[in-house]
Order: sequence, then structure tokens, then C-alpha cells
Amino acid sequence: MRKIFYLKLSIVVFVIIYCMPYALLTAEDALWLKAVQNAENNASWCPGAIIEKETVFDNNGSIIEVSEMYFTVTAISGNLSISLNKAYRDGADVTEQQIEKAASMDIDALFLEHNANLFRRAEQNKITSSNTHIVDTINDRVCNKYTYRLSDKNQLFSGTTWLDTATGTPSTLILTMQSVPYTEGNLTMTGFTETFIYSTSTNGSWYPVHDTTEMNIEITQNTVPVFQGMVVTEYTFSDYFIHSMPETPVK
Repeated sequence: MRKIFYLKLSIVVFVIIYCMPYALLTAEDALWLKAVQNAENNASWCPGAIIEKETVFDNNGSIIEVSEMYFTVTAISGNLSISLNKAYRDGADVTEQQIEKAASMDIDALFLEHNANLFRRAEQNKITSSNTHIVDTINDRVCNKYTYRLSDKNQLFSGTTWLDTATGTPSTLILTMQSVPYTEGNLTMTGFTETFIYSTSTNGSWYPVHDTTEMNIEITQNTVPVFQGMVVTEYTFSDYFIHSMPETPVK
């Protein structure tokens, strides 16, 4: 399932670097403006620990494979690096076989670019957003619900996000790709939904702590379908530190 990972990774990088900045911005909205300022104040946070769990289902919903990987991210003189601690496939230790995958992960693209571009003012004209004025408690925070649609680089997305009514920071964000099917090589994605859960820290800091992606895929060989099913990938982020300062984990 390595090809699935690279397709997933390319889409996640696209979503994080391009889509999320558009999704979380609007022109003359006080709550959005708070989110922009808060993002600028928290641009340097990076997770020191990452857990990735990937579950592959067949077209009938039966589990085919479960893999888990545990990563550590460190910073030396401002440069980030990622290392694989342990990897399991269906309960068996496959750490040695997955070292190459860890080396291929671009931690700068996934997190530094993500933080630097969130709520970027220059991108506000690429989204149509709407304040629903619906208020609810989401992840123990009182939040205001926004809906949005965005179009960029021939990709169309829509979704919802809940912003803390006091700080403007996101509590959760749901993003669905509308421009499907999406094909790369012999792999076609027929559905894509991603859900981000953000920290509920009361000290002013914020960052994603959980990311779940559901992808419906079809793999062909010589135009003949050889696999149809779903891949659910869950990321858990913790032990955050400011990459430009001495590492002080925040749980």
C-alpha cells in the first residue's frame, strides 16, 4: 500500500499548504481577524511526537491491513528532522522495512509551511465562506460555525470549521474534496474527507492534535480494477515545541 501513502501524503500537503489557509480566512469578520492574529502568534509550534495509524478496508468493509508508525521530531539549530521509532503491520514489527518511508517525509512542508500559511491574508479571495451564526460547544469550547467552499489549482473543496468565540482559533475543521474522481497513475480516488481536531489549550497556544483522513480508492492494472476499498489514516500529534527555541514539550 506504499502508493496509497504517497497519494495521501501529496493530498495532505496540498490541503495543509494551500486549502486550509483559504478555508480559514474571510474579509471583514472580527472572529476571522482574531484567528489570523492568533495564527501569527503560534506559527512556530511543531509536534515532537507523531503517531500514524493506517487501516485498509476492502469494498465490503472488512479490514485488510492495519499499520502503525511512531515518529519523533527534533530540532537542532532551527533545522527539523524526523526519525522512526517503531513500526508495526498487523501486529508484527516492521521498523527496519519502514525506515525509508520516514526519511521521505517532509516535516518542513507538513508543519512549518502549514503554520506559516494559515490564515494568510493574501489568499482570502479564493474562498466563499459563510458565518452561520450557529454557536455550540465543540471539544469543550464554545464555538461559532462557518461553512466554506474553495477552488484552487483545479481542485474544489467544501466543508465546515468551528472557531472559538473568544479567541477565533479553530476547534475542528472538516474538509471534503468535491473534485473527484482524482487519478494519479493507476490509483483513482473517488472520495476524500479530512477532519482536524485542534488543541484546547488555555494559555493562548494552538495547533492540530489529531487528523483523520478517509479515502475511497480504486487501483487498476492494465485498466482492470484490482482493488476497491477505503483507507483511513489517523495522525496524532503531541509534545509540541517551538522549533526556533529550546525544546520545551507542551502536552
